[in-house]
Amino acid sequence: FLLNILDKILTKYNLNLFFSDKISVAQIIKKIIIEHNKIYLKNILLLFNEVTILDDNYLKDSLCNHNKKFNFHMEPTFFYKLNPENYENKYDLILSDEPSLNSKTIVVNNFNSMQVLSAIYDHIFDKAMENKFTNKKISF
Repeated sequence: FLLNILDKILTKYNLNLFFSDKISVAQIIKKIIIEHNKIYLKNILLLFNEVTILDDNYLKDSLCNHNKKFNFHMEPTFFYKLNPENYENKYDLILSDEPSLNSKTIVVNNFNSMQVLSAIYDHIFDKAMENKFTNKKISF
């Protein structure tokens, strides 16, 4: 998406860049968009199929050390299945390793800190793009 916009801008001004340079510029723009929009995400719920993971605070500590502005909560998926309405209004984002929960839940394959952060940042970026470009027509 960003590469298409960048290509249109470069074409408009008769500029050329190597593809690798375009990728670098797009990554920088993506990082700026994510950093600017982090403020809209506060409470994040991590749902695990395994209850035993709750005893392991390493993941939560690692995530909190990376970004202290997010509030991470960890719960077993079983409790969420009993009463999903209890959780959905309290959290800005719900991540789970079980794909069958609901359409609002983002699925992650495993709960290492890098994959969780990647899912969070992808969500922030997608929401920012959705909010910025669905209501406005972009012209170049």
